[in-house]
Formats: sequence, C-alpha cells, structure tokens
Amino acid sequence: MPTLSTLVLSAILVFGSAGIALAQQAASSGGGMKAVLDQPRVDNRITTRVRTELANQEGIRTADISVRTNDGVVTLAGLLDNDAAVRKAVAAAESVAGVRMVRAAGLKSRD
Repeated sequence: MPTLSTLVLSAILVFGSAGIALAQQAASSGGGMKAVLDQPRVDNRITTRVRTELANQEGIRTADISVRTNDGVVTLAGLLDNDAAVRKAVAAAESVAGVRMVRAAGLKSRD
C-alpha cells in the first residue's frame, strides 16, 4: 500500500497543485483517496434521497425545487406556495442521512 508521501508526490507529478489539494483532502478525511473520489457518488445519492423525501411531503411540488449537493451540503432553490412549505422542504432535506447542512437562501415563498 502506498504511503501518504508517495500519494502526495504522485499527485504533484500528475495533477500539479490541484493534485496537492486532492491529496491533502484525502489525508485529512481519514478515508484516503478513495473517499475523496467517491464523494460525487455519495452526493448524487443524497440528492436522490432528498428529492424522494420532498416528493413524500404533502403540499410540496418537487418540480418547483432544485436540489444540489456538494460534500454533503444540500442547496435548495425554487419558489413554493408559502413559508410553511419552505420550512417543510428544509426539514425534509435535513432529515436525510448524510446531509451535513441545508442551504435554502434560494428557496422562496409566493406569500
């Protein structure tokens, strides 16, 4: 198994400074390079689960909400009928396993 210094050196040679940042993130996450490379897949799963949870909420049309996930941070945007629907959407997103934080500044109500 390659050592951390070998990974860092390889990253510098292959990716330049972007590789250094990737290697540092891998080292600090404790899960190694695989954890960093798996993050987009994890984010996609979280996005799908948030959309499913939103679809199960009465009074929320999922077509009205955009959902994006980056490193476990979910960003919601769109226009809902009222403030109660906005709060319900945020709570639904927060209830999904793996969600670290929900940003909903772009989620507005018609009221």
